[in-house]
Amino acid sequence: MTLLGTSSTSTFALSSEHWILAAVVLFVTAGLGFVAGVYYSRTSPDTVLKRASRETGRLHQLILETLDAAQKACAVLESSTSMVLTHKQTADLEGRQGRLSETLTGLIERQHAFKEVADEPATKPGKSKKTAKRKRNEAAVTQLEWTREPQHEATSLPDRSAFEQNLEALLEASAEAES
Repeated sequence: MTLLGTSSTSTFALSSEHWILAAVVLFVTAGLGFVAGVYYSRTSPDTVLKRASRETGRLHQLILETLDAAQKACAVLESSTSMVLTHKQTADLEGRQGRLSETLTGLIERQHAFKEVADEPATKPGKSKKTAKRKRNEAAVTQLEWTREPQHEATSLPDRSAFEQNLEALLEASAEAES
């Protein structure tokens, strides 16, 4: 009986040691995960963008760095003879190129409009800063009536014809703003 009792306690003691070891490993792993999460959250692109958006200079620098990095990656892919993209990958790149081009063009045109409004001499003496700011905003923002109908059945979003109507209205408003 003592032999069974002794082996029974050593098995129990060994089992409790395993539980203690498992608990320590669990706490160390959780701690390392927490530290890694905090580090990643501070260096993630979304967090950097949020921080940079508070200051125009920092946001401008982030945009330039991101565009430079994308240009370098594209140059590597372009110069490589062994890397060939699939049709879907090429289509994805074309779509993103179009969206990037549209966004950059809109941004640059809006900045030119702001500069033109800021450079205009005041026609009436004593105009307030609020009037000048309102005029800049009116020059930059054009009110459009977006077409939301007809909708695509599967997505409940405006379909291709609504998109084309919206695009036509946007082009007309852009032409009016330029003239």
